[in-house]
Amino acid sequence: MKNILKLLSFLCLIPISALAAPLSFTVNMSEAVTVDTSGGTPRIAVDVGGVTRYASYASGTGGSALTFTYTPQVGDVDLDGVTVSSPVDLNGGTIVDLNGNPITNLTFTPPNTANVKVDYPSLSMDFINSDYILSGTHYATLPSFLTAAGGSFTRNSVGTYFDSSGNLQTAGNNTPRFDHDPVTHVAKGILIEEQRTNGVRNNNMQGSVAGTLGGGGVLPTTWQTTGSNGISIAVNGTGTESGISYIDIRFFGTTTTAGPRGVAFNTLTGCSATPSGNNKLSAYLKLQAGNLTNVSYWALIGQGRDIGGTPTGEYRASTPVFTSAALSQQRYNSSLVFTNAATDHYMPYLEFYPTGAGVPIDVTVRVGMPQCEQGAFVTSVIPTTNATVTRQSDIITVPTGGWYSQLSGTLYGYGTSVVMGIDHRLATVRKNASDYYGLRVTAANQAQLVAYDVGGIKSVTSGGVVPSGDVKIAAVQNSNDLAVAYNGGSLNSSAAWSPVTAAYLAIGYDGVALASGFAFMNGYIKGIKYYPNRISNTQLQLLTQ
Repeated sequence: MKNILKLLSFLCLIPISALAAPLSFTVNMSEAVTVDTSGGTPRIAVDVGGVTRYASYASGTGGSALTFTYTPQVGDVDLDGVTVSSPVDLNGGTIVDLNGNPITNLTFTPPNTANVKVDYPSLSMDFINSDYILSGTHYATLPSFLTAAGGSFTRNSVGTYFDSSGNLQTAGNNTPRFDHDPVTHVAKGILIEEQRTNGVRNNNMQGSVAGTLGGGGVLPTTWQTTGSNGISIAVNGTGTESGISYIDIRFFGTTTTAGPRGVAFNTLTGCSATPSGNNKLSAYLKLQAGNLTNVSYWALIGQGRDIGGTPTGEYRASTPVFTSAALSQQRYNSSLVFTNAATDHYMPYLEFYPTGAGVPIDVTVRVGMPQCEQGAFVTSVIPTTNATVTRQSDIITVPTGGWYSQLSGTLYGYGTSVVMGIDHRLATVRKNASDYYGLRVTAANQAQLVAYDVGGIKSVTSGGVVPSGDVKIAAVQNSNDLAVAYNGGSLNSSAAWSPVTAAYLAIGYDGVALASGFAFMNGYIKGIKYYPNRISNTQLQLLTQ
């Protein structure tokens, strides 16, 4: 009786950059053999994520080393390692020695294949590494991928982002923004934001606007002074730093009281003309020179003016917006959100509180590109000159095609939630305005598969609260089968569902409400994947680790 001696481990792994590359392994026989495939091809069973695939005989007849290969199919995924099963299945073929004697014992001890992983989605969008895959074909850029898929990216305005050197850049109309951390330079992914308007005019820190609101002398830029308190204010220069337009403001003198002193941003038309609208202030702030010993805190507040320019009050946080120590940081976004009255508009106002009367002050603060936008959180910088400017929404859509299964599929999204407490949309599959399913982080900070079919709206919410930062959500739709997992946690499911016959995939928004804040990611998408089959619950959880 002839025996197989051993089965060697796979010769190579299968990285995502070579999704369809075959997995090869070798069987060493005790002697040279002849393999006859005229009646069938010998094979070895391979468990790939709960699905049985086969590694088929490829070469080696006439020698003692036989090569078997398994080529992944679209939809195959096994992230904890495939499992090889003994024995070799002749599958209608024959294996004999060189004298024609059959090899009857085809059992072997399977090797450890825990590190042999397979991941073959039909659609993959890796925004960090710029690798886009459509039905096995790789594309090096998002535009080339979208052209092949018949998709589109639109933003009918310019937008800003930080490049890999930490410099603020401007992307033209309909040009995606691949953002980076301005300090660490780490890639964040593609930036997807809702529509916003910056009410601060001339935030390029140059020029002035006729009809500036009252309250003090007008500086030769967009600034105006208010109050006195024995402190003078001077402009020590303007310029750009890392692409950010700035003005250096020097506060100097001896205080007469412990009251505030500061400068106001020139908005004229105000942060928001909508009564009871939430408004968010932000600016880049950096301490340039001076001693902060005699300053108790700094604040970025909303200073109210009525239509005639008369001060009507201020909005400030209940505690200092930031301390003098925080001002030493490179960049800062105020945490202040305020609501304007029906007849008022508001300007951002940078002020500081001295520790008392009779104290010397000499501090220079670099202030760059102030912004006041309607909403509860800060978005990317919107440059302005002598008028307010609106940045339009970022929209990516990909029509369904050969990569999509109308009856059963798995959708995965990987992104970063910039701010918690709002609805973040990672990806949505749409049939029309009413029928859809998608991945989102809810305003209650939970990962959710939300779906709507003829039976009404349904949702499957993952357990636990999503932490601020990276979020990975994977979900399946199948006949009477919805399931979702996030960040490697437990899986939740529902049995009531009719699959959506979808027309397109929307990335980073809900696919319909283009101007609605709740409909957008308002953050970074790092990756999207789609598998045209219902992957196992185990793989669904592993996908989100």
